[in-house]
Amino acid sequence: MANKSICYQMRLYISGGKHIHRNTTERENNILAALNGRPDVIFEEATEETNDSSGGWVDIFTAPLIMISLNIYFLFLRLFSIPFGSDSELKDRLYDGEAVERVKVDRSLLPVISEARKLWILSNWVSILISLVIAVSSIYVGMFFLLVFATVTTLSFIAATVAPRNYAIALNIMKAVKQNQYESGVLVVGDEHREEITSHIKSASNEIEIVDDPKPQSNG
Repeated sequence: MANKSICYQMRLYISGGKHIHRNTTERENNILAALNGRPDVIFEEATEETNDSSGGWVDIFTAPLIMISLNIYFLFLRLFSIPFGSDSELKDRLYDGEAVERVKVDRSLLPVISEARKLWILSNWVSILISLVIAVSSIYVGMFFLLVFATVTTLSFIAATVAPRNYAIALNIMKAVKQNQYESGVLVVGDEHREEITSHIKSASNEIEIVDDPKPQSNG
C-alpha cells in the first residue's frame, strides 16, 4: 500500500505556457491560488552558463544556420515581448520586491552542438552548399531552399535539446531544494517542458510536492 505520510519540504507549482502571451495576470493568479500566496523561490527557464562557454566562434563555424536562426528567434522574442506579455514580465510581477529568490535552473542550448559536432557540421554545411549550387541557376530559389534548410535544421536542433534540458531543469530544482529551506516555489517554463519535468521530479524526489492547477471557482 502506498505511503500516505510523506512529509514534503516544498510545494512546487509548474506554470507552463507560451513565452509571449497576453495572459500574464491569469497565470499570476493561478500561481498565487495554487500556492496560497507568493512563492519563496522562482525557478527560471534560464541558465547561469554564458553562451561563450561552449565554444563561441567555434559554434558559429560549426553550425552557422542554427546560430543565426537562434539569434533571430531570440531577437523576435524580445521585440514581441514589448507590446505583449512575457515570461519575464510574469516573473517580475511575482518577485515584486518581496523576499523571493530567483534561481536559474536550465542548461545552455549550445553544448548540444559540441556533443554532436560532426552531425551539425554535416547538416549545416551540406545545406549551405546545396543552396549555393541551386542559387547559381536562380538566386531566389536558392534563398528559398536555404530558408527551408535553416528552419528544418534549427527545429531538429531544438528538438534534440528538449530531453536533456528537461532532465537538467528537474535535477537543478532538486539540488536547490536540498540546499535551501524553501516552503513553496514556482517553475515558469514553456508548456512543452511541463509534463516531462513533472515526471522526473515525482519519480526522483520525496522532498518536492508537485501542486496541481487550481480548480476554477464556481459562481453558483
